[in-house]
Amino acid sequence: MSSRSRLAVLKSGAVAVVAGLSFSTASVTAFAQDGSTPPSAEPSVSGVVYADKNGNGQQDPGEAVKDGVVTVAQAKTTTDADGRFSFTGLAPGDHVPSYELPDGWVAHHVHAGGPDRISVTAGVTAEVVVRAERPYSEQIKATATLDRDSYEHPASATVAVELTNTADRRIDGIQAVCDRAKAGNALDLEFDAAGQALAAGERRTVKSTAKIPREAVSAGKFTLDCEFAPNAAWNRDGARLHVEKQVTGGVGPTRVPGDHEPASLEYEVKFDKPRYESHETVRAELVVTNTGGKPAEGFRVDNGTYDVDIADAQWGDADRHGPGVRIAGGESRTFSLSGRIRHFTGGKLQLWLYFNYSGMPSDHPSHVNASAEVVQTYGDLTGVVYVDRNHNRQQDPGEAARDAVVEINGGVPHGYFKTGTDAEGRYEFENIPSGDYTAGYTLDGGWVVHRESGEPQVRVLPGTPGRLTARAERPYTEALKVTTVLDRPVYAVGDDVRITVTLTNKATYALTNVQAGCARYENTWPVQANWGELHEPGLTLAAGETKTVVVSAKVPEEAHRTSKVAVHCGFAPWVRWNEDVVVGYDWASVPGGTGTVRAQFAHDENRDLRADPGELLPGVRVRLMTEPEYGGVVAEAVTNAEGVLIYDRVPAGTYWLQVDGPWRFEGGYTGEVRASPEGDAFHLVFVVPGAPPALPGTGDTGGHEGGGALARTGASVLGLGLIGALLVAFGLGAGVIGRRPRTT
Repeated sequence: MSSRSRLAVLKSGAVAVVAGLSFSTASVTAFAQDGSTPPSAEPSVSGVVYADKNGNGQQDPGEAVKDGVVTVAQAKTTTDADGRFSFTGLAPGDHVPSYELPDGWVAHHVHAGGPDRISVTAGVTAEVVVRAERPYSEQIKATATLDRDSYEHPASATVAVELTNTADRRIDGIQAVCDRAKAGNALDLEFDAAGQALAAGERRTVKSTAKIPREAVSAGKFTLDCEFAPNAAWNRDGARLHVEKQVTGGVGPTRVPGDHEPASLEYEVKFDKPRYESHETVRAELVVTNTGGKPAEGFRVDNGTYDVDIADAQWGDADRHGPGVRIAGGESRTFSLSGRIRHFTGGKLQLWLYFNYSGMPSDHPSHVNASAEVVQTYGDLTGVVYVDRNHNRQQDPGEAARDAVVEINGGVPHGYFKTGTDAEGRYEFENIPSGDYTAGYTLDGGWVVHRESGEPQVRVLPGTPGRLTARAERPYTEALKVTTVLDRPVYAVGDDVRITVTLTNKATYALTNVQAGCARYENTWPVQANWGELHEPGLTLAAGETKTVVVSAKVPEEAHRTSKVAVHCGFAPWVRWNEDVVVGYDWASVPGGTGTVRAQFAHDENRDLRADPGELLPGVRVRLMTEPEYGGVVAEAVTNAEGVLIYDRVPAGTYWLQVDGPWRFEGGYTGEVRASPEGDAFHLVFVVPGAPPALPGTGDTGGHEGGGALARTGASVLGLGLIGALLVAFGLGAGVIGRRPRTT
């Protein structure tokens, strides 16, 4: 009979494969032997340690734990590159092993009610497979809420403990061990000895009541210190919970010394481990302790950290935009945080947190900073780009996109990389920093790779390369037609506005997730509206289908300052993330005050940014436009001998100048001017020789006449003052002139 046992037995029975310390009846040759010459003495224990990174309960290639320290019966050894270890000469009997593993991995005790043991028998080798996993503190979150902020002895405290399984698998037998230090003023809570079972992502609240010990009176507080984990008596890496509450009592109105003192907060940040790889998730706890006597009201945290992506929602009511939380005198409050690394410098990430509460003194500490080491990791990204000519959402022969430009942004720390596709539409980025990446593509022929969300498109990790498939299609501007019309040409502040949007799908395939994205451009004040079906996730248009959506809004107070209200929106599937949107535009007048626009035109030949006498331009005809592209002509004026023109008593709002003749604006100036009741506006306008612009009013005017709506006059617009006054008097601001909806 062989002297090597294929099954090791615990004192109370065998352990299942999913155990932290597990024993297999199969040979461990694949991971624990390499065919080398056996030692002279038969091992008492031979085993392998692996980190179950994918959580499948078995060892896979690449999961061996190197340089782990294994201790059995006070003898120590270190695992090799294959995670193997062995002991010889161990005394027969049951031994409790221990493991110190790198990178925070833990071999848990899974035997209910006690530690896992290795049974050593003379002449027999116990073969063990040790499964390590992440600490329970990374898999379980624990918070507590008490029924009162302070207590007067004698009394009992009711504690509601909320347990959350943050892992992606079920966790059974979660137990609580409280008051390991045996403090006299600690609560003695009782929890279900059999433990709690939580499904992946499940959250559950467990309530318990305990009497407040007499020692809490002299201490001025009681403490609640608990750890939550399966087999919590033996596994010391559980989710920790620490709460302190003020206690008064004794004869008469005796109170805790110092309870008249103001709140004073101390802060401590605890990372779950001292070093991270750059692709890992950081988990930390912020412990806030009020060492004063009075409560800190409205305590909030302003997350100033860039290095770790911490969502504001993790702070709960203590978020900077929340109502704040109350931290009583003597109480400690723990906030659990987690987030991916997005930046680090010099091998370290920095965590910066800023605080405030009601009445916080100016000399009180207002922030805390903590750091942890980061090791850079790298990975590869591959992909393919194709043009979906038949729109079947899969790549067919002849659809590979050759010479497409691929640009990616992301990684930790953030970087930018660029490459091109080969004849098969394939590309590759090698050895780039791990992390989340967003890709952009430039193709010939107008083909576009559309985005369908704002989330990163791929996560690059060490090991298996990330992969992207980019499907290009025709621009949305070729497939979608939009008309946007307001129901009236003139409104007053507070009026109801009805916006009719008509959308037509001109393509031979359906368009899904069609949405409205408004205020994409800031040249108008947009109507604020509830866009109904055009909110995310958007509406669907079958091939050739037309749909009409009617939305409503109120004319805002701000419209008084501009004398108009406008709707200027982009429409497309996933409109927030794509640039080839179809613009819907219309506007209407809102009565307001009047202002004067003055401008002096010159050709700055000597480039001194001054209008010198020889550079002034008399006799230049200039139109005042309601919009640079879609508007109508409000008035025309001709510059005088000094190159000056005046538009007097213009309804308040924003306008654009358009020069008639062989001149164009210089640089990036668009001709924008503003008429305001608050004072005259003067503009020094430099122009250079250039082709004259097309005359306005040659397109669809939406039923309103452009062009000669106001008098063409000489050096000053002599008729504009009267006409502008009449427009305002009748509630017809400049928006009436040349108003037209945009059809795209």
